[in-house]
Formats: sequence, structure tokens, C-alpha cells
Amino acid sequence: MLLRRAAMIFGLMSLASAPGFAAEFQPIKQQAMTAHYRLELRIGPMEKVMTAAQAASATAKDGEVMIRGTTATPKDMANARHLALHVYALDKGTTVSDANVTIIVTDSARKIVTLPIAVMYGVADGPSDTHYGNIIGMPAGSYTVDVTANGEKSSFKVMVP
Repeated sequence: MLLRRAAMIFGLMSLASAPGFAAEFQPIKQQAMTAHYRLELRIGPMEKVMTAAQAASATAKDGEVMIRGTTATPKDMANARHLALHVYALDKGTTVSDANVTIIVTDSARKIVTLPIAVMYGVADGPSDTHYGNIIGMPAGSYTVDVTANGEKSSFKVMVP
């Protein structure tokens, strides 16, 4: 009985450290260029979201500061991901913090999700990290992420492990 329990615990520990396990989800990063922007798509583990006042506290070390919008609550919280689109102006190389952005995610079964756009930045990086996106359920599989920033469109093909 003791050996069986030890084997089960070891098996769970191995699963938790396996690539693709939610706790070990390695961020996906891709970029594309449009006429005026460099668009950088990032899909990573779900992040803690907070207000600017919460971020100003001495204890806030990581997470996302919400500037505008609200956090989505996907039905599939077990596969919740932080999907972010960074928009950089090609002429200045700086973050565009006032872009009009849309993000549409399509899975391999052709299920379409129009992501509600929230504007946020990482606590550790500050406002220079301003980006657009939200939380979305993305189980393992292939996806097309269609984005528009101020009328300029691009598309990303991603594989979530």
C-alpha cells in the first residue's frame, strides 16, 4: 500500500513538471509587422489582475494593472491563459497605449471567440508595457488569432501544448 501511494505521488509530481501542464505553461510569443506597427502576441499563464492603487502597494511584485476594461472569466478556467497584444509604433519604437484593438480567436473546430479588450500593463514593467487582451480558455490545440490595431490587420497561427 505504501509503495502504491508513493508511486501515485511520484506520478502526480511528474505530471506537474511535464511540459504543457498548466502550472508550467511556457509563454508563446510571435510578432508581425503592419504598415505602421510591430504587433507582438503573447499567450501565457493566467495573471493576477489589480488596480493601480493595489499595484502601488509595497507588496505588489507581479501581475497586471488594469487601465481600462474588465477581466473576462472564461468557462474553461482549467485552461485559462493570458492573451496579450503589444502594439509598437514602427517610427518611434514605442508602445502605443491608445490603439483601437480587436482580437478574434478561432480554434481548430472553427469555434470563434471575440476577446473583450482590456488595457493593462505588467506591474514589474510599468506603463511602457501597456498591452491589450484578456483571459481566455485555450486548451491544447491549434488556433488562429486575428488582430486589428487601428485598422491594420494581422493573423497569428499558434499551437498551445
